[in-house]
Amino acid sequence: MQLRRLNLTGPRRRRCAGELLGEASDILEANRAEFHGLLVREAGKTISDAIAEVREAVDYCRYYALQARKHSRLRSVSRVRRAK
Repeated sequence: MQLRRLNLTGPRRRRCAGELLGEASDILEANRAEFHGLLVREAGKTISDAIAEVREAVDYCRYYALQARKHSRLRSVSRVRRAK
């Protein structure tokens, strides 16, 4: 995985994962017509199924990006509180 190569741990790793997933959702959305075409041609999906698949992928990426960012903030705050 790319995150392992960056040698990040804890909240920084989760924050980076959140940023990568956020970018992935933006890329999927910006190129959705190409992904629709690929799903129709390569996977035999109908156009309506392809649209739904891409929407779902974007939603998942955004959801997990948000969760990673939230989790990294919660861990950072709890460490600050313990340090006091």
